[in-house]
Amino acid sequence: MDQISSDRFKTAILLLAVAGLLSGLACYSAGKGDIANLVWSAAVIPALAALVVEIVRSRPVPNSRATSRHFAQARAAMRVRISSSWRP
Repeated sequence: MDQISSDRFKTAILLLAVAGLLSGLACYSAGKGDIANLVWSAAVIPALAALVVEIVRSRPVPNSRATSRHFAQARAAMRVRISSSWRP
């Protein structure tokens, strides 16, 4: 998915969530608590699903040599930062 369509998708998900939350609030204010819960759930589930997909896609590939090298460099940098900031 290219950047523009990805941004549009994220914007659509955000607008759906906001519209659902506002609609649910209106239903709740009108005394329709059961419908409000249904509307809130229907609005939040797509946003939650999109978030889970983003998290899964952003995970590094565990068997990649470049990833292993990157993590080794990050661990070494953390050791340097910790040891240089540690004072007895």
